[in-house]
Amino acid sequence: MYVIKLKTILCYVLIFATIISAAKICEGISDARAVTAEAEEGSVALPILMYHSVCEKAGKAAKFIVSEQDLRADFEYIKNSGYTTVSSAELIDFAENGTPLPEKPIMITFDDGYYNNYKIAFPLLKEYNMKAVISIIGRYTDLYSENNEEDVSYSHITWNEAQEMIDSGLVEIQNHSYNSHTTDKGRNGTKKKKGESEAAYAEYIYSDIGKLQDEINQHLGYRPELFAYPFGSVCEASYEPLKQLGFKVTLSCEEKVNHIKPGDKDGLYMLGRYLRPHSRSAEKILKKAE
Repeated sequence: MYVIKLKTILCYVLIFATIISAAKICEGISDARAVTAEAEEGSVALPILMYHSVCEKAGKAAKFIVSEQDLRADFEYIKNSGYTTVSSAELIDFAENGTPLPEKPIMITFDDGYYNNYKIAFPLLKEYNMKAVISIIGRYTDLYSENNEEDVSYSHITWNEAQEMIDSGLVEIQNHSYNSHTTDKGRNGTKKKKGESEAAYAEYIYSDIGKLQDEINQHLGYRPELFAYPFGSVCEASYEPLKQLGFKVTLSCEEKVNHIKPGDKDGLYMLGRYLRPHSRSAEKILKKAE
């Protein structure tokens, strides 16, 4: 009889201890949320979608290739969900001057500057009146401007096509390096090599990324203020040289919603983006991110 009562008492003690532990965990979660909410007070939430290549038929779609149908469905969802696409110039104006952004801003980005961005994506941007950032690889824009080869599978946009898209008021052409979208030169994208000195690395940044800054200025009449890291390969040593080249916005590949504030200029560096593969729609991405 006493044994049964003792077991009952022990059960009650364990239950009580479990309740106390759960309460403390919930309290900790609430405190963490309160800290997060306080940190984000006055900020604007900004999801960024990252696209690469666009194909005409769904059968060719893959991790870094979406179909025209995929892109149209994404734009439909973005439009019907109350989002408004914004440019990097608008982000800079918000951070520097407090110029208001739309209620639900979103940024659409295309990396590499494929010809299909011009041939397939650009008409859809015009149809839906949406803005986008296309970050080009300078070497390939030079190459295809010279040979005029137009293949939606592999060609890259030319300087004339870049100018046409800029003139629409819907597209920004930005910097994705001149010739560093590679891993076969002992360097992963624009990342610092092991054992490389800070001075040597800075010189590399100026010579490669700076070269594309000069070429865009020569062909399009301005110096980009946004840099998209190739492969998302980031290192702290790049921060200062990129600032020296005039970049006010940098894009990583970390998947997160950004929270930017007026007056916080540094908040535009290392913005996160969501890769949009064929298998994951913008609707799925944005619903999960909200």
